[in-house]
Amino acid sequence: MPVDGRTLPVFAIAALLLLALCSCTPRDTPVLVPPADPMENASYRETLDQLRNWNAEAAEHWRKGEKALAASALKQAQPLAKELLDARRPPQAAFEAVSDFDQLYAAVLLSNGHTVWARQIYMTNAVRWRNWKPQTEDTLRRRKEAEAGVAEADRKMGLK
Repeated sequence: MPVDGRTLPVFAIAALLLLALCSCTPRDTPVLVPPADPMENASYRETLDQLRNWNAEAAEHWRKGEKALAASALKQAQPLAKELLDARRPPQAAFEAVSDFDQLYAAVLLSNGHTVWARQIYMTNAVRWRNWKPQTEDTLRRRKEAEAGVAEADRKMGLK
């Protein structure tokens, strides 16, 4: 087969690619390391306790009718809730604390007229507990509370 001016560069590029592939050895391949699990961090338990404290403070303000103070406490707690669920396999205690946060946050949103956002958070919480295994009295209670929130949001939106 005659080699003309057009096929020579193609052969040269193919040869270079093959040479590059042959020179790779397994030790040259980067090892993918999974991201660190937040639960392994010593501060995970501390974060869980902090979220519970912010939840309790926000709930107390809410119960007293101090909506602005409840909202402020929830704003402080929001990054903690996200951090707890960033773990690969969060424990049930983390889900419970985040669920409590979500319920109260959705109630504040609902009372401030942010009905669609509140409904979304209630629905997320309802699905969380609907799919929880094994079901317990506590998970059923939490699911019913979230579903009641969804129903209230639907009512405010005129859906039911």
